Amino acid sequence: MESEFIELEPFTQKMESSSLNDEWLRELEIDLLAGRRKVYRPKALAGLHKVRAQNPGRSKGKRGGFRVYFIRYEDLGVIVLVWISDKDVETNISPKNQKEVRALMRGLRTEIEKYVEGR
Repeated sequence: MESEFIELEPFTQKMESSSLNDEWLRELEIDLLAGRRKVYRPKALAGLHKVRAQNPGRSKGKRGGFRVYFIRYEDLGVIVLVWISDKDVETNISPKNQKEVRALMRGLRTEIEKYVEGR
C-alpha cells in the first residue's frame, strides 16, 4: 500500500526555521517508505517513532543531526510527520515538548480517519 505523508505544523515550522528543503524532505520520505533507517520507539511517547536525519548545514552525519518523530498508520496508508529536534539543541524531546507532542497526538487518529474517508 502506498503511504501518504502529512506534516503537522510543528514539523513544518521546524523545517522552515532550519532551512530544510524539499529535497531533504523527499529523501526522508523515501527512506521511511523503504525502511532504510533504524526506527526507535521512545518510551515517553508511546505510539511515536523516531529516526535520525542528517543536518545538511553540518557535516556530522545522522548521529549529530536531527531527530524526526512520526506516526505510521499502516492500515490508513498515512505517515504523519510530527516533530523535528536538532541534536545540538535538544538531545531528546524535552518534558515540555513531550507534553506538546502528546497533546498533538490526542485525537490524531480520528482526524486522520476523517481525512482518509474524504480523499
